[in-house]
Amino acid sequence: MVGSILYTLADGAITLVHTDVDPAFEGEGLGSVLVAGALGDIRSRGLKLHAVCPFVVAYLRRHPEQADLLAR
Repeated sequence: MVGSILYTLADGAITLVHTDVDPAFEGEGLGSVLVAGALGDIRSRGLKLHAVCPFVVAYLRRHPEQADLLAR
């Protein structure tokens, strides 16, 4: 395993708390792949997103097309 995302699930929304990639693999874009996969799963499950993790927040700034996942 080279990376993980810590999350909580409550009331139809997932809170992405922390993204972690093994330092040996940093800089290879794996964090972005991990977040993209998580967002795809959230979308397919019809859930909303609370982005707490700074990496996820930065990812969403670079990918505004995913903003519709954010819980209001």
